[in-house]
Amino acid sequence: MLKTKKFKEFMEPLDKRIDAVERFLRKFKRGLVYQVVPISDMYGPTITDDKLEALMVSKETLKGGGMVNQERANRNLPPLTIEVINVISPTETQVDEVSLKISSTFIRQYLSEQAQNSVKLPAAAAVLTAEEH
Repeated sequence: MLKTKKFKEFMEPLDKRIDAVERFLRKFKRGLVYQVVPISDMYGPTITDDKLEALMVSKETLKGGGMVNQERANRNLPPLTIEVINVISPTETQVDEVSLKISSTFIRQYLSEQAQNSVKLPAAAAVLTAEEH
């Protein structure tokens, strides 16, 4: 799946990404039962695990949720409850989603642009600057 990702060279290692998701989930709701697993295709464990009950999707990935349930039906598994998560604003209840959306691709693109625009100092100059302060 990573072969087609834009700016993939700016992705954090898998273990760091899993840790970040788990930290978010612990802050989000204590006692929430979850399992964070790496996936190598668009379905992951959703089409093989009969104990799964729900799938959280965004408006952008809602179609994929339907595809998951179709594939589960093909495999005689019960459908998952599909929960759609909207963009969340810290200050407003009605927001323009396009203006608030920050995707992982956008963040990686930003990091790429920053790396291209930064001035590269010679190693000796960087050490000198650090010692002066």
